[in-house]
Amino acid sequence: MQLVYLVQHFYASTVLPSIMPPLAAHHIKALTKLSPHLPITSSLAHHFTDWTGKYPSRSYEAIKTSTDQWHGTCILRPANVEQVSSILKYATTNKIPVVTQGGNTGLVGGGVPIQEDEVVLLTSAMNKIIEFDKDTGIILAEAGCILETLQDHVRPHGYEMPIDLGAKGSCQIGGNVATNAGGIKYIRHGSLHANVLGLEVVTPDGKVLDLSRSLKKDNTGYSLKDLFIGSEGTLGVITKVAIESKPISKETFLMLVGFQTFPEVVAFFRQAKRYFGMLNAFEFWDQVAHEQVVHHLKLQSPLPTCPFQVLFETEKDPLDFLEESGAEQCVLADSVSQQLNLWSLREGIPEALSKCGKVWKWDVSVPIDRMMSVVENLEGDIVSGYGHLGDGNLHLNIVKSSMSKEMERSIYAKVASMGGSISAEHGIGQAKSEYLPLSKDANSLEVMRNIKAVLDPAGIMNPGKIFPSASKEC
Repeated sequence: MQLVYLVQHFYASTVLPSIMPPLAAHHIKALTKLSPHLPITSSLAHHFTDWTGKYPSRSYEAIKTSTDQWHGTCILRPANVEQVSSILKYATTNKIPVVTQGGNTGLVGGGVPIQEDEVVLLTSAMNKIIEFDKDTGIILAEAGCILETLQDHVRPHGYEMPIDLGAKGSCQIGGNVATNAGGIKYIRHGSLHANVLGLEVVTPDGKVLDLSRSLKKDNTGYSLKDLFIGSEGTLGVITKVAIESKPISKETFLMLVGFQTFPEVVAFFRQAKRYFGMLNAFEFWDQVAHEQVVHHLKLQSPLPTCPFQVLFETEKDPLDFLEESGAEQCVLADSVSQQLNLWSLREGIPEALSKCGKVWKWDVSVPIDRMMSVVENLEGDIVSGYGHLGDGNLHLNIVKSSMSKEMERSIYAKVASMGGSISAEHGIGQAKSEYLPLSKDANSLEVMRNIKAVLDPAGIMNPGKIFPSASKEC
């Protein structure tokens, strides 16, 4: 009966959050005694919306335009795990919602508050690299460490981080883990589940879970750290991450190859997998994306215009393979600077498309031979598909002034009909919650809700994210 009550309570307080008033002054006063805080000014309004501007909090406009009249909002910036523990303990006791925010680079509105009564807990002050083992490549860092900072730290020692993202200059490792981020290195190094060795996590009742053992093998019961990877701040706050960096390849070869049809791209990938065994990266994009990068970012392309381009990296000289494959349009980078130039063509696509107008983005995974069928027959000012072909991760982008629910639902339904996933690497957040039943069966959703209810019975952690409401389940 107790579990049933908890699930019902979770449904009432977290899945279907009511419109709440701003925080009471005495709560703000108490919370700011527990942790450093940021006085609310219009310059901090970005903490109340995502970077795309699609998911503003109810308090966003008020903070942006009239901060003198807005006293019910609270941004906390704890400096250590003890302060995080105190914040969550107080929030649970007083049923105050908390949203944890890292670099705020997500695409699904998972790291921003929805209502006016939510505390924003920033992890940016917890940004120390605690230790690095040069023999194993294992690095232990606080959750607020910028991904690029970690990359720069391990690189002089011959290592690279197992994750690489376009937002590496601002995203934080805690947020990467909380959303189970992917990126261009996924095909080489696998998921964060495979590379994160341990975590330190604060649960909603203020308990500190020490799951941060820097061990390659630890077969002692339930893998609790995996429960928090991809949990999007709904189960607790990640404060430390132990992750295994990887030895940098002594020599890499980077190629840009052009194709006339997408089936040719898929066939080329399968040939490359058989020939090389292991690929470091295998990215593709369509002609639409290519044209926008060249036009808006003023980048030079070494290939003539073609319907599809592939950028792939290996550790083995590809010249014999390229000759066997019959690739007609191909450029092999002959210097580090040319490699960087080729990568800029791929990494510049999101920025270039954002300059075209309002961009609607879908991050999905489908069988690789059907990736471009998701893109076909869609309407918009600009429709483009690109992504990580090696792991079936498609980034669908549509430039359009508005997007109907019917069109969005039809895209996810099409992905589901192919046996795909509605989210490949950005999480669920608030953007995809009502479509989650397309990728998770009812029994799995029930288990997820039960876990949430047991760990967060007060329903304070990132309410309104991940879980669909009962009335919206597909």
